[in-house]
Amino acid sequence: MQETSDIGFAAALHCQDIKPISLNEENPNRILFQYKMDKDRFKALENEYFGGALSVSAQEYYGALKTLKSRIYASR
Repeated sequence: MQETSDIGFAAALHCQDIKPISLNEENPNRILFQYKMDKDRFKALENEYFGGALSVSAQEYYGALKTLKSRIYASR
């Protein structure tokens, strides 16, 4: 199980058709998006994202952010 608290990275993954399988809300101040995927692939995508090499459509990215935020608020 891989996870990130960065909603920007989660949105970029969403644009790559990688959707979180669950949200971990154990800490009320931090949501963790959880993914069932290979650790090496997750780390490679994470490095691309934070290195500025992962490109996605701006419109698709905005839609992914809205979807993830809706999912967060619906779970509360």
